[in-house]
Amino acid sequence: MSAGNQEGIVLNQDRSVEAQLQRAKEERQKKLKKQKRRKWFLIGGAIAILLLIIIVYAVISAISKNMPMTVFTTNPTRGDLESVINASGTIESEQVVNYYAPSNVLVADNAQLGDKIKAGDVLISFDEEDYAYVLREAELEDQITNNTYQGNLADYNDTKAKLAQARADVLKYSELVVIQQSVVDEMVKEVTDANAIKAANLQTSINKEQRAMADYAYHVENAAELGLSPEEVQGFIEKMQQNEHNINKWTYEMSQISGSENAYYQQKELTDNQTVLAEYKAELEEAKAKVESYEAALGNKYDAENIVLNGELSTMRSGEVYEDILACKEGVTADFNGVITACNIEAGSKTTVGTVMMTLASLDKVKVTFSITKSGLKEVELGQKAVVEILDKEYDATVTRINSIATAGSNGSTSITVEVSLDNPDSDIYLGLDAKVKLTTASKTDVVMLPVESVSADKEGEFVYLVADGIVEKRYVTLGISSDEYVEVVDGLEETDQVITIVSSDLEEGMPVMAMPEMDMENVEMMMEGM
Repeated sequence: MSAGNQEGIVLNQDRSVEAQLQRAKEERQKKLKKQKRRKWFLIGGAIAILLLIIIVYAVISAISKNMPMTVFTTNPTRGDLESVINASGTIESEQVVNYYAPSNVLVADNAQLGDKIKAGDVLISFDEEDYAYVLREAELEDQITNNTYQGNLADYNDTKAKLAQARADVLKYSELVVIQQSVVDEMVKEVTDANAIKAANLQTSINKEQRAMADYAYHVENAAELGLSPEEVQGFIEKMQQNEHNINKWTYEMSQISGSENAYYQQKELTDNQTVLAEYKAELEEAKAKVESYEAALGNKYDAENIVLNGELSTMRSGEVYEDILACKEGVTADFNGVITACNIEAGSKTTVGTVMMTLASLDKVKVTFSITKSGLKEVELGQKAVVEILDKEYDATVTRINSIATAGSNGSTSITVEVSLDNPDSDIYLGLDAKVKLTTASKTDVVMLPVESVSADKEGEFVYLVADGIVEKRYVTLGISSDEYVEVVDGLEETDQVITIVSSDLEEGMPVMAMPEMDMENVEMMMEGM
């Protein structure tokens, strides 16, 4: 990808932004010179006439000190009025996207800082061989992570199932022990023959010796597998010999016991039930041991949950890494039309995973940010229309944001930040340029209005000074909307009233004055044209 093939800002002597701005200013100045030349001629003539009149009146006043003060007056006029906020700001993009490096991969080509980009354009392309290696590496890591998770999950579920079975066995053998114990206790009561009881005890001892002998025999037969030394094997053999001796002894004693046939069978049944009871107790203890072991392996409920959660999180992350790299197979493409405002890579170098490679700012969604005073805040609302002037070209705009936090200035005043979005930006938009904003907050047609300098205010409200029969009169008025030059008078004046336009400190209500009507510029121009 070559930067020369991209549509963008070419910063050379002929097409630089500074040169374009300068040419725009020069064209604007040429247009204004012709308009101002005639206007200043007319204004100069009007000013000369006014000065002449003032000089004449001053001379007359000097001749006659008893002459009243001269004041300039105007009549309220009717016209259309707009309340406008004029501000300036900087053109910014409303949509800015950072493109992050998915991995450490070699860059083949990339767009350059200041390039204009269209949606779908390739911003960054990667070396095919290096990209294939990185993609395969990410794929393997994702598979390994997933296999590890599945293995841990299988072990967890297996241990969980074994724990459930062990707990069930504890309940089962606990109940069997209780039942079998009651059977044995009942049979002991029934065996009253002393020989039968003795025989039962001997049989129990013989059974115990036989179980022990079988356990010793197991160790001797599997000595190699169990890792027993010759001395340990010899010890088990000696114990077996002792078991055999005891069994023979107790068997002989049983043969010497005399009793009824009924006692013999009672003895045998009791012995069998005692053996079953012992087996149930052994199974119960084994089940309890398993429960303790499996519970320790699983940990508490949070440890058990974390096995699943950590596995899912690791799998999700590795999958995202793989998908992010896979998405760059054809390179990194632009999501929208815009301009490259930051570029932190270059062809032939490797990216660093997680860092910003490039920043794209939209040219289809742009805004101008400016500040207003707290007094103007009540006149601004979301959705209001505005006009933005950029390089002598006007664009319609809409108020889209009013910051809810005021900013303190260096002089102690506060201001509020307002944003207007351009409704239809075009190719003449350049981010970072200054822009003028005209925000019309209210408008009325055919209203009575006065120049703003003719209105004063005190603690009781707004007022004007009139000239009525040569005497100054103070009158309070009700005002409406205002512009930089005029203010609407809702109530308190008639269009025939003579309102003093310039209020000096020595002007007082009730004093005699000489009224001199002011001429507005339109009348002056008409008068000069008629000469």
